[in-house]
Amino acid sequence: MNGHAEQWLALVQRDAPPLIIGVILCTVGAGMLVFAVIGRSARFRELALAGAFATLYGLRLAINTAWFEFPVQDALWLPYLRSIFEYLVPIAGTSLFVIMFEKRWRVLNLFTAWAFVLCAAIAIPFEIAARHPFAGKPVVDALVLVLMIVFIINLLSRGRRREDRTILRMGAGIFGVFVLNEHLHIVPRPSGFPLEAIGFIFFIGSIAFVAMRKTVRDEVSLLAVQSELSTARTIQLSIIPREAPRLEGATIAAFYRTASDVGGDFYDFLQDDDGWIGLFIADVSGHGIPAALLASMLKMALATQSDHIREPARLLSALNQLLCGRMERNFITAAYAAIDTKSWTMLVAGAGHPRPLLRRAKESISELRTSGPVLGRFKQAGYDEVSAVLNPSDALVLYTDGLTEMQAKTGEQWGETRLFNSPSLRGAEGERGLQDLVREASDWSETDQFDDDVTLVILCRNP
Repeated sequence: MNGHAEQWLALVQRDAPPLIIGVILCTVGAGMLVFAVIGRSARFRELALAGAFATLYGLRLAINTAWFEFPVQDALWLPYLRSIFEYLVPIAGTSLFVIMFEKRWRVLNLFTAWAFVLCAAIAIPFEIAARHPFAGKPVVDALVLVLMIVFIINLLSRGRRREDRTILRMGAGIFGVFVLNEHLHIVPRPSGFPLEAIGFIFFIGSIAFVAMRKTVRDEVSLLAVQSELSTARTIQLSIIPREAPRLEGATIAAFYRTASDVGGDFYDFLQDDDGWIGLFIADVSGHGIPAALLASMLKMALATQSDHIREPARLLSALNQLLCGRMERNFITAAYAAIDTKSWTMLVAGAGHPRPLLRRAKESISELRTSGPVLGRFKQAGYDEVSAVLNPSDALVLYTDGLTEMQAKTGEQWGETRLFNSPSLRGAEGERGLQDLVREASDWSETDQFDDDVTLVILCRNP
């Protein structure tokens, strides 16, 4: 009895190094997997596969020790479990190579990975049925040698950052040397000491280091982009009027909200000393920073047209002349209304924009049928004017299509018909009234996330 105990104690002492290394690799691998899951990003795929590779490799080391065998007391299933891990570890490793190395060798890497998958799919059921564990190990050993050749091809190819490539090559090269020694027995390993595992630690360490460097770089880049977006938003908000002009006998209000940090909607007001006021609204095609830059350019172009405050068609034509040839594939829709606050007559023109709405004393709602092409595309474009009179309690409403194009989950848009029949529109006065109108549309679409920028401007003549 004492001799048996001494024999197990010797085995346990011999297997202490691989068990310790196995536990370390399992812990590191589990940490990589958790970090990859929390990250939820494509750039963490390497870390996730490296985590799976490290975990499986660590488990393979652990289950081949006497520490694992002692409690199960020579269980019949143990050799099969050990054999299964011989097949699973290379699958995780080759899958990592497919993601980690060059796209030009992707087919070769995929072929190698599928070769290990096919080997495991055939060998594992065969060994169980034939009651012959490790029957397919010679095939795995041969495939590992093939993998080493593929490995070298990948290491010699270019890609990634030079520093990352050097680190990976060093770690992978050290691991490759240890793997070859394990299978070819060039240098005898000390009893109970897994030399290959030492090389694996170098390899996993290089992958983790490169992945963390990449994560830090991505985070720094993301912070820089967020800072630029914040600056762009500050600049864009500076071109939007902080408050609407105050008029005797009428009120003006505006609502402005972008779908992202910055947007392509724009509105502004023009005034002269004779009581004329101009309401301008525009929508730049596209989203984000490019659209915001064009909106800023439009602001500067509009500032040059103060001489045409009373002539909507001429103002739009002049803007079109300035913008043509400067916008590449983008364009701008716009509407402009010039109002004489003495007689309350108004002239309205449009450039491919949703037609302005005229609300009569909170009762009927009609379109002002403006016509004209978008700005910035056709240099010789012409624009027509529509005239109307604002009576007491009447209102003029300008809006961008982000309002009517709000979509329900079914894909159906809120649309112009619902806008015309909206109770919020009929009673809209001031900024709060416009907010109620937007809320009505968003409640119908069952979302508070806008797919497009939304802008509204309303001028209400007092009763």
